[in-house]
Amino acid sequence: MKTVIKYELIKIFNSRLASVVLLIAFVISVGVSGFNAIQYKTGEKGYYKINDMNGNQFPDVFVSAENIDTLVSQLNEFESREEIYETDAGIVNTYVGITFKGKYDIDKSALLRAVSNGEITNAEYHKALSDYQSAPCIKKEYLADYFELYYPVSCYSSISNNIESTLQWLIEDDLGNLYETSKLAKVIREEQALNKGVVFTYDYGWSLGEEMLSYLVPLYLIVVVFGLCNMFSGEYSLGTDSLVKSTFRGRKKFVLMKYSTAIIYCFICSVAIIVICYLPSLVLLGFSGYNVGTVYTNIEMLLLKFVSLLIGGISISTVVMFFSSLFNKLIYVLFASVITAVIPYILLYIPNLDFTSQIILHLLPFNLSFDSYWLFDNYISIDIIEIFCFIPAVVFNVISSVTVYFMTVKSFSKHRIMN
Repeated sequence: MKTVIKYELIKIFNSRLASVVLLIAFVISVGVSGFNAIQYKTGEKGYYKINDMNGNQFPDVFVSAENIDTLVSQLNEFESREEIYETDAGIVNTYVGITFKGKYDIDKSALLRAVSNGEITNAEYHKALSDYQSAPCIKKEYLADYFELYYPVSCYSSISNNIESTLQWLIEDDLGNLYETSKLAKVIREEQALNKGVVFTYDYGWSLGEEMLSYLVPLYLIVVVFGLCNMFSGEYSLGTDSLVKSTFRGRKKFVLMKYSTAIIYCFICSVAIIVICYLPSLVLLGFSGYNVGTVYTNIEMLLLKFVSLLIGGISISTVVMFFSSLFNKLIYVLFASVITAVIPYILLYIPNLDFTSQIILHLLPFNLSFDSYWLFDNYISIDIIEIFCFIPAVVFNVISSVTVYFMTVKSFSKHRIMN
């Protein structure tokens, strides 16, 4: 059986259709990941231009409700030092991306609210923006020391403000659907994490890898569909299925061997897309920051994403192979597979979708692989029971995969042998 599975894997990767799709997916994935990593390195994205940090790495800073006031006080004291500021406009204007003004910084959103409330005029607003642009900013040689305090305080403040605004929004609403209920569970867990304490440090490599994976999951699913769409229909077109069906037990072993091949193929593809998305980012931007995160750290998020990709891919592959066992023509297999996989994701965007429908749709394999907010942000509290949404999604897909497997055995056994 091992020899046959090896042969099937070689056949998949040697397939012209699968090879073209794999090559295109690889080029796009590496290109997009590499391009975005370079943008972070040059300062077109992110908080700062990495070269401005003089190669300094930020230490891990543990922030909690108990020490945040101390960190804020230290940051204010650091910002009060006049020698850390650069007043030469020519040098200031060479900064790439965001400039850090320290004590000269302004809250633009607060200014906009002041304008809308009539507290200041438009002229005063534009004058404040002009003063901000011409104000001195932190010198490059002080950026690393500044960020050691600024970054954790800024992140903690941002998360705290988001929790506050989300809770206010949820109080004003009636929590009438799954999204709002899960949002409440999420902010409660984030608040608990901040009270207990979380680590903040530089983590561009990890955060960009996660961002790239969210963009490139559709490519992963395309590779799974196109790689496995010909598993049975290829046998039909060559007439080799007649040899298998001539034996009493051969057909069941044959289908099991095909499904074993599909699981190995999905595992290879899952590892490949993770490596393609994360490795360029980590190599170019550094490996530090694996322990950063509130509800989940970056390394925990990576492991969860890998499992969701693998289970979702396997579940989709069972559907693809079932259709392959039904149809002789490849185009029919592809059409049925794509429609079956994509429609549940499209249905999620139906306005006012009811609670039960949202639960069912989020359990389906395409959404298991693709829809990150359902998997990683949410626990759902139903009465006194708290459910980690990832677990029922995995269980549902495992059970449905086994069910479709037996459907495929029956379909393959009953398929008419072509003369």
